[in-house]
Amino acid sequence: MKQLQVVNKEVNATVVIEDNGTYIIKSGAKLGAMKNLKDKQALNARLSNPDNPTTKDLVFTSASAAASFLQGSNIGGHKYFAKYLGEDIPTNETKQEEKPTKEEETPKSDSKLRFELYNTIVNFCKDFEYKPDPRFMDTLIDVKDIDNYFIDFMQLTNYDSELVEMAKSKFKSAEWKEIKKQLSKIVRKNEKINKRLAIYYGSAGTGKTTTALKEYPSAVKIVGSASQDPDDVFTRFDPASKDYVLTEIGNAMVNGLPIIIDEGNLYNQVVWQRLQGCLDNSEKVSDRNRELTIKNGFKVIVTMNLETNLGKTPLPNPVVSRAMEIRNFDLSTFDKSFEFIW
Repeated sequence: MKQLQVVNKEVNATVVIEDNGTYIIKSGAKLGAMKNLKDKQALNARLSNPDNPTTKDLVFTSASAAASFLQGSNIGGHKYFAKYLGEDIPTNETKQEEKPTKEEETPKSDSKLRFELYNTIVNFCKDFEYKPDPRFMDTLIDVKDIDNYFIDFMQLTNYDSELVEMAKSKFKSAEWKEIKKQLSKIVRKNEKINKRLAIYYGSAGTGKTTTALKEYPSAVKIVGSASQDPDDVFTRFDPASKDYVLTEIGNAMVNGLPIIIDEGNLYNQVVWQRLQGCLDNSEKVSDRNRELTIKNGFKVIVTMNLETNLGKTPLPNPVVSRAMEIRNFDLSTFDKSFEFIW
């Protein structure tokens, strides 16, 4: 058995090399930043032990895996440890370490790659207490500015400000850059993506609704209310005709028109549960024993102040995960979009 201290600009770790060729990285090891890490054992250890420094002893069956875990990238294990020992290291590794195995030479299926990437992102998000669901992941594939989309998503679903700041910090890491690189390589299987919902949020008076009306001049504008009856989302009773007629939302839906819902976050949870059914790729919605067909062109633009006189009023997670576009309006947006009337 040999024990050595591995110290460089990124790493400070105690490593025990057993006579049988196993490598034990002792708890308290300070790790290098995650890079393009492909070694399976090292990668799995990184994902299951995100703490830096490490909080428990970790056992590796090869020099390359142990070195890759410490450095956060694929590197040759023999040379890496030899420079700290000043001698060659006895090993039980075979040439298979340098030459890909038959299993590794076989390309992974697209489904397997997606599953692995999903799990990688889930592990990455654990520090700031968010677990992406498959619908969120499906939307994320087509988002252009993923960092801001993530932050906006957390703001809209009422995440603690400390967790939001933690997420911002993690988005600067090499690990996150690699994740985004892998996301950009995914080719969408289904061309039907969520394009029926956009959310414009921010402080009062920063031009959210004004911008929406400019971008969608044919849209009808309605105002959300906490007293909205969930049964009257798509149709409502008309005393004059003594029959049920389409609401503004129902009319926009069956005629393929945009509609702006100002202060949409004031709707209660049950109203949003009804609306969820028309905000994805569904072609029909049932309402009062009547089937309503959703026509192409239908889109909901929600404009909202996150802070209201009722306090912070977030949106439900399943609703926000359907939004391909989330736009945060602040003073910089105000300068570009708002037209003064004086």
